[in-house]
Amino acid sequence: MAEDLTQQLRKDIEDCECFSLQLDESTDVSDTAQLCVFIRMVFTDMTAKEELLTILPMKEHTRGEDIFRTFKNFVDKTKLPMSKLSSITTDGAPAMVGRCNGFIAKCREDDTFPDFLNYHCIIHQHALCAKMLNMKEVMDVSLKVACSIRARPLQRRLFRAYLEDADCVHTDLLLHTDVRWLSRGNFLERFRVLLPEIKAFLHGTKLAEYARLDDEEWLLDLAFLTDITHMLNELNLELQGKDRTVVDMISSVNAFKRRLHLLCSKLQRKDLANFQNIASELEKQGKDSALLDSARYTEQVNNITSDFEKRFRDFALLEPIATFMCYPFSEDHDIDSLAQNIGAVFHLNPSALEDEMLSLQADIQLKARAHAGQFWNLFRVEKYPNAMILGTLAEHSIPFSMAPVIVELAQTLSLDKPALQGMKLSRTTASYKMIHGLGRTYSERTFSNMKIFPFSLNLDESTSNNNKKILSMLVCYYHADLRKVIVEHLGSLEIMKLNAASLEKVLCEFFEKNNIPWNNLVSMLMDSCAVMRGSKTGLEIRMHQYCPNLLDVDGDSCHHIHNAAKKFSEPFDSYLEKLFSDLQVDHQWSPDQVMYHKEIAMILNLPASSPQRGFVRHRWLSAYDASMATHAMMPAYRVLYYGFLSTADKELYREPLELMYTKYHVNQAGRARIKVVQEELNRKGMTPQGRERKKRVCQKLWHEETTTVLRLSIYMGLLAILKEYVMVFQGSQTLVHKLHDRQLELFLAFMACVVKAEYITQLSPRALREMVLEDHMLLPSTEVYVGQEADTFRSQNPNHALLVPFLADVRKAYITTAVYLQKKLPLASLTLTALSALDPLLRGHSQATIQLKRLSGMLRHLLPADQDIQRELVRFNVDLTIPSFKEGESMVEWWGHVFDKPDKYPSLSAMVKCCLSIFHGPRVESSFSLMNEIIDQRSGNMNVPTFNAIQTVKYTLQSRGKTAVQLFRMEDVKFGEVDRTLCKNINSAAATYKRQQKMNQKEKQQQQSKYGSQASGSAQQAKKQTAEEEKRARLRHVAKQRERAMETLVVQAKKKK
Repeated sequence: MAEDLTQQLRKDIEDCECFSLQLDESTDVSDTAQLCVFIRMVFTDMTAKEELLTILPMKEHTRGEDIFRTFKNFVDKTKLPMSKLSSITTDGAPAMVGRCNGFIAKCREDDTFPDFLNYHCIIHQHALCAKMLNMKEVMDVSLKVACSIRARPLQRRLFRAYLEDADCVHTDLLLHTDVRWLSRGNFLERFRVLLPEIKAFLHGTKLAEYARLDDEEWLLDLAFLTDITHMLNELNLELQGKDRTVVDMISSVNAFKRRLHLLCSKLQRKDLANFQNIASELEKQGKDSALLDSARYTEQVNNITSDFEKRFRDFALLEPIATFMCYPFSEDHDIDSLAQNIGAVFHLNPSALEDEMLSLQADIQLKARAHAGQFWNLFRVEKYPNAMILGTLAEHSIPFSMAPVIVELAQTLSLDKPALQGMKLSRTTASYKMIHGLGRTYSERTFSNMKIFPFSLNLDESTSNNNKKILSMLVCYYHADLRKVIVEHLGSLEIMKLNAASLEKVLCEFFEKNNIPWNNLVSMLMDSCAVMRGSKTGLEIRMHQYCPNLLDVDGDSCHHIHNAAKKFSEPFDSYLEKLFSDLQVDHQWSPDQVMYHKEIAMILNLPASSPQRGFVRHRWLSAYDASMATHAMMPAYRVLYYGFLSTADKELYREPLELMYTKYHVNQAGRARIKVVQEELNRKGMTPQGRERKKRVCQKLWHEETTTVLRLSIYMGLLAILKEYVMVFQGSQTLVHKLHDRQLELFLAFMACVVKAEYITQLSPRALREMVLEDHMLLPSTEVYVGQEADTFRSQNPNHALLVPFLADVRKAYITTAVYLQKKLPLASLTLTALSALDPLLRGHSQATIQLKRLSGMLRHLLPADQDIQRELVRFNVDLTIPSFKEGESMVEWWGHVFDKPDKYPSLSAMVKCCLSIFHGPRVESSFSLMNEIIDQRSGNMNVPTFNAIQTVKYTLQSRGKTAVQLFRMEDVKFGEVDRTLCKNINSAAATYKRQQKMNQKEKQQQQSKYGSQASGSAQQAKKQTAEEEKRARLRHVAKQRERAMETLVVQAKKKK
């Protein structure tokens, strides 16, 4: 094999156009000097290749003449074609670059060697520059401390054990060597990270340097040295690597030199953004960056900068040549001086060079190739991955949040290059592989799990942008293998008519088609509309004929709370909701107004929030968020809309405006700017609708300010109670055991705002639900809860004219909402009361056993028939082997300890798994946000199945807690285990799609044959045909008019004759 590689290298040397050499001498472990020679070859197609040419032992001296003699013997022996030699790179040792007896000097004296360039290795130069950083005291103390630990084996073992006990990231110190000067960057970084542990370990020792570890000035020097050596190490890594050309290295060095100048400037300004360790150390010392003695650190950076300039002076001569190599067609090149420079460096005729360079710049074909990235093969895509990704994001209007996803996907796909190269995925292909491949695989697995595990459903319907009615279904069940509650997408179906009978038919056909057993259905969560939960013919009532023991968990309580918020707002005639909508619309179409609004908020020292996101009418609790935002921005709104007031109103409200300026500490410059903004707004052109809208807003902000503030106060105070409940049960955590208690807490908290406590605290849930509110039970108007700001106003202005009607509206709102909550909230639900016994905190109480027994009766059909569950419940309530539960822990994980005892609690485990599947919030609604992005008026007939498949995959990923890359990534792309079912379905997706298309076409032809109609083309073809017919008719009309005009001219000519 070695001989074969040698022959390949020899052939490459013969085929190449030219080559360069790099030589370095080092001593191996046997104390023998070894001369390493690397070769870089450039071929006719301008590709380059780097190889190790040879390693030559030098058993005696290592002087320049010895190195030359050894290498010359190798050249003669291998007949290396030295005529192709272009340059030689070495380190800066005298044996290499000595003026008289160095290796380079000896090569130039020998006729075998042509005229060649020689350079001191850039990486060596960079390391020598780093050595100019003279902070000897820091290094001495750090090394002595590190050596005191590492020098003695016992001391080192104790220190490593101490680090392991302290759970440190690192378990040992590094050492630094002068031979590799840049190694001190890693040494210092590790030393500083472990400094607290070092100080604690060495505490009480007699080490002289220990005191310096608490010296604040020394610690700052250590931080600076750590920062600057880290930057030098980064440059060192950037200069290394395969296929790094001199152009790349010059670019990196120049960029670092500019960075050094920037660092000096920042240090002078005491900006420590690039000195994280100094900033961290100052923070530990409790000092501000202004106290930093930056002059001494600036001097150190200046020393490195000047040494960089001096050592890389030779490469500076190559910079204009390198620039020309990168892109020779730039008009900025000075061809005359550039030809002289190239001629001097490469020993060429400048006049001939000028002609060739001018001809090259005028060559259009070559210029086109240069733009295509083919010229000289110097344009490398790998240098611009960020530009490629960002360009793709911009080209396809992809959100920036997808950038890390695309990067991770690209990195993962690159692991299996053969598969990636053979992949083709058009839009249609992606669609049918999503439907018949990925979607089908995970849907079938969901159906299989529903045959094994008891499950619950969450159903809702919505209308898409193309007016299709879509029924979406989610399924929830406890997965015994994954030991977690899983929520998956069961299906999205198109329905022709929205009534209970059609929904029943669709569901039955779906269950029958996929062999889903009705017996495993535990409960169904739907909204409370008549179609879903009508008391006589609703869908839930109809489902009892298929599942007689269907658990009644009532409707979606979150919907009830949203509707309660709507009820509460009715006595106020949507006063605030109309204000929110006016503000939202007014700013939505006026970007200048949004800018002025933010500017005024800044002047008033208020955090600006845009009114473009606020109240959503079908989600009435959004009025709470809109109230909070509007109240916070009320001063800014008032100042902004002051510009739209009439002249008389401005004069009327000038004093309140000045008081507002004083309250928010607005200076003269701010007042002047606000005045300019208000004048600009006053001159703004408006439509009649816009003028009326601004008039309504001004009315509520200025003329009716008190009314607006009072109503904002009651909204912010009262709706917060409702909002808190919704936020709890809209989440993904399993909280079915909290439903009854939280609903009772909510109702009591709401009633306490308007009802005397003695009338509600002692009542049972059933009595609360049946309670009739009478006047003597209500709090007096002076005590009803109205929010903090309104309460202050009420106490300070008890006789204000606006107070009486406001309190009357508040009382009416409370009473109507309380009646609605009594009617809708299942406060006396036996089912929810029994489910509350699932709370692990209730274990050990007699009521837990009673309620769990009642729950077992409701779910008897899903429990083992041969087991005595009552005996299990009694034992469970006092079982000391089950770990105690702490508030805040996962209930599902805690019940897992019970499930681990299948022989002891078989029936209890089965019952609890059924209950864990119950939905308690409208999870299915989140799927509708994606629906209209997929189903639109321009999509084809596949859009609903596509949406169904996408949702299936999306919920599968969410339930597994993984991204698509994490789920499908294979550590071993060649021999790793694959999902055979998934691969089979994806590979057969095309055939399934074609078969489906043929079936659809056949069905369409049968219908056409039945009604005697003819096959029609696509809508696009019909549109094109109509346009062509109109065009022909128009041309006939023009020709006819032209003919008539000619006849008229002929008649007129005859008359003249």
